[in-house]
Amino acid sequence: MLLTSAVRASTYLGIPVFYRIFELSTLKATQVKSQSQAADICDTFSVFPNVSCERMVLGESVNGGIPQFIPLAHHLKKAAEDIRFYIPVKNQAGLAVIDWEEWRPSWVRNWASKTIYKKHSVQFVQSKNHTLTPQEAHSVAITEFEAASQFIMRETLSMAKRLRPNKQWGFFLFPECYNYDYKWNSKDYTGHCPEIEKKRNDGLGWLWRESTALYPSIYLETLLKSSPHAALYTRHRVQEAKRVSTVNSESAPLPIYVYTRVVFTDDPLTFLTQGDLVNTIGESVALGVSGVVMWGDLSFAKSARMCRTLEKYLQHVLNPYIINVTLAAKMCSQVLCQGNGACTRKHWNANDYLHLNPKNIFIRAGRHGKYSVIGHPTMEDFQQMAKKFECSCYAGHNCHHKGYIHSPPNMNICILDDICITARPESRRMHRY
Repeated sequence: MLLTSAVRASTYLGIPVFYRIFELSTLKATQVKSQSQAADICDTFSVFPNVSCERMVLGESVNGGIPQFIPLAHHLKKAAEDIRFYIPVKNQAGLAVIDWEEWRPSWVRNWASKTIYKKHSVQFVQSKNHTLTPQEAHSVAITEFEAASQFIMRETLSMAKRLRPNKQWGFFLFPECYNYDYKWNSKDYTGHCPEIEKKRNDGLGWLWRESTALYPSIYLETLLKSSPHAALYTRHRVQEAKRVSTVNSESAPLPIYVYTRVVFTDDPLTFLTQGDLVNTIGESVALGVSGVVMWGDLSFAKSARMCRTLEKYLQHVLNPYIINVTLAAKMCSQVLCQGNGACTRKHWNANDYLHLNPKNIFIRAGRHGKYSVIGHPTMEDFQQMAKKFECSCYAGHNCHHKGYIHSPPNMNICILDDICITARPESRRMHRY
């Protein structure tokens, strides 16, 4: 979880923002090394070629400008230096995300401001062979651009894995689904990823094979605020990630960590409601993702007043929901999968969620960021889990969905050491599903 604003508010402004339930990570400044954090995000990574955004009109090239021009040896040397500096512990586990968004490896996906990479690529081809027709130069440019993009990204991942083999390496925003038609087709929105985009993702099989984790985004815009469309939007983006995650192995798919935010992308001072959290985090957890990366910047750390707003949101909305869904997911894993797998929906397109039953269980916020869980799960709660969810085994582990189970005796599941839920022993068996 990334809550940069919370860290700054507590550290620099003295506001007691309680974020201890999260594993924290921040973008690395050049003078700061990793401090055993959960994730390492490289946003100024190495010397990827690009056309300067600040001077887009002039089209000033940086590091060659287009992938075809990259000084590969220099790029890999600088990338290795960056990795060793930002991730100094060789065998440290955790997430490692390369955030590179200047161009996309699929030619056709470089639209809007990114069309400049197409233009420069065609000009490069024409400069080498003046006899080509515009159509021929365009065709050659596509081939050269995509080959160079693939080579750079593959070599970067390969080198990164050699240097830090226990990190889960991948590129931010991949895979993409482009299911944004809620913007112009709200009435009939289904959330489906366009078939053409699925085919384009199939064309990136080389990227999925080289990655060791996937990092899609489920950021929300205000058009999806408090809307059931948000669940459909998230659901299909996660499903597309699950689909490509099996390119290496059906039995050992790539782990998926979804990126989300506590605010809307087009309104960064408005928090997601609890319903929005269900439609993003809850939806993702019910589909069996490996984790959620919650992105935050310094927007809420500019003043004491804004920090207090963040503190109130964390204490009364976000933290209780994270505790709820995390305990429910861990409980389901323990009860149905022997702790060796994640619970996923039996029917992926259903509206079933891994939540604690509010009739039996209440999460109470105390002083100084403390939380307590009041109540216990019942036999009916476990029956509902067995009815609606099944097991997806962790890589290298064996698990099986029990057709019937007993209420687990003395089950004690915790987040940290003091936020726990217990199940009382019961003699009755669960129904078979």
